[in-house]
Amino acid sequence: MLKFVATVLSESIRDLIFALKKQWLLFTILFFLSTFTDQYFIWLEGEAGTDQTLRVMAVLGQAFMSLIYFLVFMQALPGWLYAQRRNQKEFKISKEIMEKSIPIITENLRAFMKILVGLLFFILPGLIRWIDYALVPYVVCLNPNYEKDPFDALKASKLLIKGFRWTFLIFLVIDTGLYFIFDGATRKWPIPQDPLLGALWELFNFTYTLWSYSFTFAIYWNLLKKQENHEATI
Repeated sequence: MLKFVATVLSESIRDLIFALKKQWLLFTILFFLSTFTDQYFIWLEGEAGTDQTLRVMAVLGQAFMSLIYFLVFMQALPGWLYAQRRNQKEFKISKEIMEKSIPIITENLRAFMKILVGLLFFILPGLIRWIDYALVPYVVCLNPNYEKDPFDALKASKLLIKGFRWTFLIFLVIDTGLYFIFDGATRKWPIPQDPLLGALWELFNFTYTLWSYSFTFAIYWNLLKKQENHEATI
């Protein structure tokens, strides 16, 4: 298990550096766009005061932009890295975003509903489903068999993670915790009030977000190769 984690960690760092070198312009644009929208909605929420309508607009705006960035990052990093591993020369990020966005949202909603039911009625099964379905967007985005019938992205994710639940649970807990830490820091030190600290926290937040996608992709890739090697020996 430790060997697997070490392999995934080293690959994720290597892949991130490689992606930043090859796609520096795209990630620079994404950094400034995400920083601007983050700071705008933080400002809007602060200006809302007792105006609940404005506050709701700020929260919904943040949620919507988070969804957009999630869909873009999925193709800009995991999707692109997968294409490099498979030597897919015709990979186009914009085309993939257009084709895969709706399926990713749909399958994530399916997973969310099953997780929610598990949490409401049986907490432990809900947590297990949260782990089992963690790779659903990666399956939808990267598995060429997704559009073929019969194929279930939720079952495919569960099959990949089988045997690695504890590893994934630790990662998910750390990832969620760091998300709230970075989000809290960017709210405590907004750029207009503290330009240096605000900009640094935004940079840390953006870099960690990219690494999180790279790390999860490395897990997906290594689990996929294990699965393919196992099937090849049967």
